[in-house]
Amino acid sequence: MALAKIKRLELVAPKENQELILSRLQRLGVVEIEQLGQDDEYPGGISSQAVGSEAGAWDELLGKLKYVLDFLGTFREKPSSLLAQLSSSKLPITHQEFQLDEATVQKLQALYRECRDLEAKLPELQRKEAELLEQVAQLAPWQELDVPLEELGANIFVHTLAFEISPKALERLGEALPANLEEPYVLVAGEGERIIPLLLVVSKAEVEAAQMLLADHGASIPSFGQGAGTAKARIAMLDAKLASNQVEQEKLEDRLRQLAKELQLVELSYDYVASQLEHAQIQGQLLATDATFALSGWIREQHVHKLQGELNKLELPLYIKIREATGDEEPPVAMENSRLARPFESVLEMYSPPKAGEVDPTPWVGPFFSLFFGIMLTDAGYGIILAVAAMWLLKKVKMEESGQKLLMILFWGGVASGVAGALAGGWFGDLFGLPPLWFNPIDDPLKMMALSFGLGLIHIFAGMGLEFYDNVRHGDIWAGLFDQGLWAVLILGLVFLLLPGLGVVGGWMAKIGAIGLVLTQGRSQKNIFLKLGAGLASLYNITGILGDVLSYSRLLALGLATGVIANVINMVAKMALEFPYGIGYVVMIIVLLGGHAFNLFINTMGSYVHTSRLQYVEFFGKFFEGGGKLFSPFKIKQKYTYFKEDEEEA
Repeated sequence: MALAKIKRLELVAPKENQELILSRLQRLGVVEIEQLGQDDEYPGGISSQAVGSEAGAWDELLGKLKYVLDFLGTFREKPSSLLAQLSSSKLPITHQEFQLDEATVQKLQALYRECRDLEAKLPELQRKEAELLEQVAQLAPWQELDVPLEELGANIFVHTLAFEISPKALERLGEALPANLEEPYVLVAGEGERIIPLLLVVSKAEVEAAQMLLADHGASIPSFGQGAGTAKARIAMLDAKLASNQVEQEKLEDRLRQLAKELQLVELSYDYVASQLEHAQIQGQLLATDATFALSGWIREQHVHKLQGELNKLELPLYIKIREATGDEEPPVAMENSRLARPFESVLEMYSPPKAGEVDPTPWVGPFFSLFFGIMLTDAGYGIILAVAAMWLLKKVKMEESGQKLLMILFWGGVASGVAGALAGGWFGDLFGLPPLWFNPIDDPLKMMALSFGLGLIHIFAGMGLEFYDNVRHGDIWAGLFDQGLWAVLILGLVFLLLPGLGVVGGWMAKIGAIGLVLTQGRSQKNIFLKLGAGLASLYNITGILGDVLSYSRLLALGLATGVIANVINMVAKMALEFPYGIGYVVMIIVLLGGHAFNLFINTMGSYVHTSRLQYVEFFGKFFEGGGKLFSPFKIKQKYTYFKEDEEEA
């Protein structure tokens, strides 16, 4: 429940050894170097170091590598199996392989330039393909016309107009043509469901009138584009161009897939360049004189001996001081929990890290999170599947730490759901008809509601207890007694009033708690009337506590929802048996597998979200402030790689 002890580190050494010492600190990865304020002032001769041009060069190269990774990533060969896709794709390397020579830099620069060139060519080919397809679509209705398209238009005596019109509009146009033009001649040039291609032959004198008539009836004039010959001949020519374009696109994409094979080198280089960039940027966080440099930062107490040992190996003149943080210094925080509790750190990190000196609630989050998750899912069959699947994935798939933590949370939630489901008689709903070991929430919802509220009270009291503990360990025992103790007495008194045989005790407890709160909650006020007024006003907070308790009704709601939906799925599956010829058994199996898979997925999501909500609002709201800054040591950046030596040591 305690945070790691963080010590202040101060180091001074000759400036000529700065690069060597920084490299060793980065490789160790145990020191967070503190950033200097932009407006900080220093004594004469001491100044912050400017970030040199080297950082700009690394930053430029890193941007190019990121572009290559993003661009070629879509052309990378995808893993064949689902397990491979879920597994971490980090590249195992040695410390000796983690470097970048000039030849590799030149190769990466050439790769970047080629990717830029190919990126420009691919859209051009795609644009050209779209234009060709559009031309084919324009010509397609006119394929049956055995007349070169360039011959349409005016000749010595008449003018031939090509147009397209819908079947309904054609009927109206047919009636209008004889009334508006002298001896018009219409030739059907092709077939179509939505548009019909037609030729209208008129005298030269009536061209303008014919065009206006066509426009009035919604006819459109096709664009045949450039070229010679019939529509069929032109389409054949366009098809040849499309085929050629497709060949070029395939060649380009083949080249991109070939280049994508270099992504491992790019990823290794990316991590190296990112590390070198941070190494260069860190200079701006160091103080220096003409002869020395100095850095200050933070280190975990458990790593102090390791740091001193590694620096002693350098056999360099340096001064290092490890001390406690002073009152005006706010160290970063690092959570230290047992192996069982560690996965639930992710729940806390999604909310906010604790402040330095604050209670780390992770060990308390774990049991409550698992318990509430299990009650919300409340099905032994679902819980067993969830726990087995999570453990199997942990064994078979190499994941990032965040993924491993999530799977462990689901594992413990599955275990809790298995227990809760057995107690409630939920085995894929009522599929097997097994009796509950305790009671069925669907048959006795009032008992389930009472259980939900009871667990909610325990959860709230646990939060108040942590706040009491925090007050006591900071030497403010009276705050613990007045602010948490009296509220606990009042709440328990109100609960006892509802229980048979405890009404008298509950009444006295409620009175003592209420009077105590009135007398103590305004203790910060100087005026006696303000003290009493603030104390009386504090009793209004009981409505907030009652509201928090009511929030735990979601345990009842989600638990019932899982069971009811599962029972409905079973009922529908049994109804499918009425289908003849054995089809019913097939339908039943499909309904059972698909329905329960959906129910498991949707209620697992709901259980996770609502359980998190109970931690963040009802639990953390009683004692936890948060807002701390997580300890972030200066270390080698490894987004795509990991050191095999580190894995062997672990």
